[in-house]
Amino acid sequence: MAEPASLHSLADDLTRTETAAWAKFSAARSHAEFCASWLAILCTQIERVGGGLLLLGPDKEGAYSPAAVWPHAGRDMQYLSPTAQRVLGERRGIVVSAEGGAALSRDQRAYVAYPIEVSGALHGAVVLDVDPGPEAALQRALRLLHWGSAWLIDEFHKRALAERDARLSRLSLATDLVATAIQERNFGPSALAVANELASRLACDRVSIGLEKSGGVEIRAISHTATFDARMDLARLIDSG
Repeated sequence: MAEPASLHSLADDLTRTETAAWAKFSAARSHAEFCASWLAILCTQIERVGGGLLLLGPDKEGAYSPAAVWPHAGRDMQYLSPTAQRVLGERRGIVVSAEGGAALSRDQRAYVAYPIEVSGALHGAVVLDVDPGPEAALQRALRLLHWGSAWLIDEFHKRALAERDARLSRLSLATDLVATAIQERNFGPSALAVANELASRLACDRVSIGLEKSGGVEIRAISHTATFDARMDLARLIDSG
């Protein structure tokens, strides 16, 4: 009698959680928000999930660190680390008993894990603590993990393309600056031309170019200023900075 109301309440809570996660996912303003909402959607769709952990990396030391935790960021998910290390090493989807045994039973919790790979490069792994129920539920969890990882892979592709475009843009700017500099035979006009080009390309109010001298910087050119006195306020402010 009270039980049906409790079940309905639980279903409503899950629906609200998933709806909120989708709203954050579709309007994510940062990589961290994207990962957190992605993991929340995945866990609510799989159901019977007690906790989830998304690891991403590697960093400069080759380590992978938590990018998202479910159901809340403050939860300690250290107990999933061994499974995370295993899936990172084996680079394949795995299902293991939470109690460490090889066999799973209906009354044992299971850890379901899947690697995140992009073009052969390992970027992380997701690990879920799942109440297994029937064997079909574990298979469904693995299938949803495999499907859901495509969103992360697409995100990594987008970031890689953005980084590539940024590198190409910097290379193009450097090439153009060299071409601008060599058009003038003398250093002064050349420095001024480069300063003007930088100010225009980077939408700067002023660009100054200086040379190191006796531990300080001697201003040699200021954009849009054909001649200047080193004693003028602007030059002195730049020198003191």
